[in-house]
Amino acid sequence: MKNKAAYPEFRIWRELREACLERANKQCEFIHPNGKRCARTDGELRTSKSTSRRYIVYLHAAHSANACPDDPNPELICLCPAHHLKMD
Repeated sequence: MKNKAAYPEFRIWRELREACLERANKQCEFIHPNGKRCARTDGELRTSKSTSRRYIVYLHAAHSANACPDDPNPELICLCPAHHLKMD
């Protein structure tokens, strides 16, 4: 988190994340330039291309580009870690 003081307490953030995941049907909402939506889903088991290790994808509830972190009802978008990193 960039500014921890601007975010609600963990319990509330967890509820906001769950609501975001449900709204997005637990799928990353990033849209690729070809118009297709990212196929990553929350809890998906994947294999690293570089290490061949297995890992679980946990989707993030990310503030949309125009959202303010201290808003009590933030505008959130569901993103996989890779697309959240690109957005930030």
